[in-house]
Amino acid sequence: TFNSIVVISPNSRDTTINAEPAVGPVPVTIRNVHSGTQTVFAAGFRYHSAIRIVAVGPTEGPFTGGTRVTIDGIGFDDPVAVTIGGVAAQPIQVSGTKIIAITSGVTVTGCSDVTGPISVTNISTGASGESSVEFTYRVPQPIIISATSPVQPGGTITVRVFGAFGFPRLRLDQRVLSITSEVDNGDGSTTFTAIVPTNVELTQQACAGAPGVTAPQPTSFDITYESATTGCTDTMSDGVIVEPLPVARLAFSPNGFTPFTATFVAGDPGATPPTSDSITPSATQTVNIVNSGAALLTVNSITQSVGCSAFVISHAPTPFDLNPCDLQPITARYVGPSPPATGTQSCTLTVDTNAGTRSLNLVGTTQ
Repeated sequence: TFNSIVVISPNSRDTTINAEPAVGPVPVTIRNVHSGTQTVFAAGFRYHSAIRIVAVGPTEGPFTGGTRVTIDGIGFDDPVAVTIGGVAAQPIQVSGTKIIAITSGVTVTGCSDVTGPISVTNISTGASGESSVEFTYRVPQPIIISATSPVQPGGTITVRVFGAFGFPRLRLDQRVLSITSEVDNGDGSTTFTAIVPTNVELTQQACAGAPGVTAPQPTSFDITYESATTGCTDTMSDGVIVEPLPVARLAFSPNGFTPFTATFVAGDPGATPPTSDSITPSATQTVNIVNSGAALLTVNSITQSVGCSAFVISHAPTPFDLNPCDLQPITARYVGPSPPATGTQSCTLTVDTNAGTRSLNLVGTTQ
């Protein structure tokens, strides 16, 4: 048209006298054949070398970057821009047929490897090429190798993890542990030391013959390592057994005696023979001393306060020992005062053990 011409560019070899390929800017000339006039647009068109990537290596490296990747091919004209796995890399050496570049770190989502193509772009010409193979940024997958077991509440646990990376977290089931030390073993594994919570909930066994009383049992828990940096986790199912602390605990079943009631019977002096005042005793009650702990319970003594003469109390001679969930009964009945009379009497039994001292109150009424 009057002000526009569309042409097909010739082979670059045809633009030079010696038929060598032209690389770089060349002039564009427009000549009016009829009038013999012409105009030249200096450096109006540019020939550039075609980029082709023929080999790359290695094709994987850590997601933190730092991998030296060699790219072999043709048409590399410095300066170049290199992306590896879709992430900009730093070229450190460029020739027409080889590039060496250093990978950068990538952002990890959901503990997944990041994979993408390798591409090279000649910055001055915009020519680019892409490899047929992809580069993979590897994210380390942690593996729990071992964990100390058994452990106790308030004690320490050591967990050895292969492939640990970044900010660590340890969980006992869903309970986060406080990590006190982290040691690199030099073989790709890391040993973490953490504190077992004192309030970890252990399985409770119901003590036979003692309703409402339970004793703690060794309990297995999952142990989980998690990298807060990558989101990667590993769980060792039932990997840790937590044993109860070796202490005895004193319990009563039921918790105490209910009030006793006795019946006053008036005597009849006119009867033949005459009868005296008397008391029909209460029914007998039993309270069991129970060991609800995980070590031997020693009952040192069971002592009575003033007023216990109105009761008949029976128990095993002290001292005696109780294994976990074992029990020993204390029986009592109210026989009232002597001489017989109506009213209320009370007393206290004090049970002294290696797990502490507790008291049982006895209250009896004669009516």
